[in-house]
Amino acid sequence: GYPNQMISIIPNGVEKPPPRNLEHRQQLHTKWKLPEGARVVAHVGRLARQKRIDHLMWSFQQFQQLSENTYFVIAGEGPERTHLEDLAIRYTCDHLVRFVGRQPNGAALMDGVDLFWLGSNFEGMSNSLMEAMAAGVPAVVSDIPANRELVIPEITGELFPLDNRTAVAQ
Repeated sequence: GYPNQMISIIPNGVEKPPPRNLEHRQQLHTKWKLPEGARVVAHVGRLARQKRIDHLMWSFQQFQQLSENTYFVIAGEGPERTHLEDLAIRYTCDHLVRFVGRQPNGAALMDGVDLFWLGSNFEGMSNSLMEAMAAGVPAVVSDIPANRELVIPEITGELFPLDNRTAVAQ
């Protein structure tokens, strides 16, 4: 009931991370049991239906066919974990997917990540997206209002149409 000129959006804030650390990257890749030279696509967040990680899993199955030595790291816990583990098996990409569980510091994972994915059908302002962007990790995210406030296509990341799994892989 208030006019738009009386409303201001105050975005969440995240701490500016230190420069990316190659030694930490190697430690993460060792912990995640990744081979030398592995590239990592990651999702960091609660494993809930609204995050549409099942769509990201399908997209990863397509993506990995064209991109050698690429792994999907999924950080977080939630009610969808068992379903997602089953999907990885069904999509025959389970050997390339790493479920690393809840992490106390999602921003610290960004040293080990080459691309950040977020497929949510609704969000507030995503802290994990802001952490990825602050760390200089390219972000490919669903085209929803909250993500549009952060991502400028072809400059700070890419937006994909909500129901287009092929666009995620592309």
